[in-house]
Amino acid sequence: MLKIYRKSIPESFQSSYNILTLGSFDTLHLGHQSILERLSDRKDELREKGVKKVNTILLTFYPNPKKIITDPNYKYLFSLNEKVDILKKFNLNLLYLVKFDLALSKIGAEEFVNNFLLTKANIAELFIGPDAAVGHKREGDVDFLQTMLRKREIPVNLIDFKKENNKKISTRNIKALIADGKLEEAKKQLGRDYNIIGRVVTGDSRGKSLGFPTANISYNKNKLLPPNGIYSGFFYLNGKKYLAACNIGISPTFTGEVTRVEAHLPDYKGTDFYGSKVELKLTKKIRDEVKYTNIEDLKRQIELDIKIIKESLT
Repeated sequence: MLKIYRKSIPESFQSSYNILTLGSFDTLHLGHQSILERLSDRKDELREKGVKKVNTILLTFYPNPKKIITDPNYKYLFSLNEKVDILKKFNLNLLYLVKFDLALSKIGAEEFVNNFLLTKANIAELFIGPDAAVGHKREGDVDFLQTMLRKREIPVNLIDFKKENNKKISTRNIKALIADGKLEEAKKQLGRDYNIIGRVVTGDSRGKSLGFPTANISYNKNKLLPPNGIYSGFFYLNGKKYLAACNIGISPTFTGEVTRVEAHLPDYKGTDFYGSKVELKLTKKIRDEVKYTNIEDLKRQIELDIKIIKESLT
């Protein structure tokens, strides 16, 4: 069971053999996953050797340091709660969630290691990627961490980058792909579909008046959305999965201004589900959002979109 701590780690954890990794882990892509899986494997190895009290710990930051230091408009792939739900799949014992602010950004690397890794977490081993760094302006790189922890006889295990088509998998690359609407390529690096989780809210019923009722899905305004357009996907409601024709955009035919996320479910025969928490997984961008000069042209295009999406997903 994953336990979450924000200010300090209980003494019960400090007396254990603690294996830790650290970083923003902002998209939890395949590279991040490989580190978390290595922590789990190492815990199993130690238990087989008779070490009884072994804990795996992820030290991460919220908000993302970039949002504080360089980009106040920094966009996330998922909320903190959604991130926790994903982390529960990786056999972690503890999520050490450190609040990142300007004061923390000014702490030197040595102080950070002494305070967070040695004193608060009492680590026995550290697992990191080649680009890991701590402290003010990321001054404490891998060489620094290896040198400082070697003096304490604490192993630093370096996990190499994961690659896709010979290119390093990274949060920056993934977010660029999503921002460009290349969801299939992003999935190859994420290891899962891009998704949106929210509640169904009341819209203007315009889709229903056109003969294509839609579920309007609320979303976190800090979430990174793909570009406006029509997408294929799947809609998850009350444990059931439905094929979905999705629109992200402003409905330019009707001179809309607010970006909305909508999903039409061709095969859904149930009743209204306003207020329900749902998940929308987008699989592929079908086309850009277009402004039509008349409603009939729009309706014909929607029918074609649904046909294309059904053929691609069934």
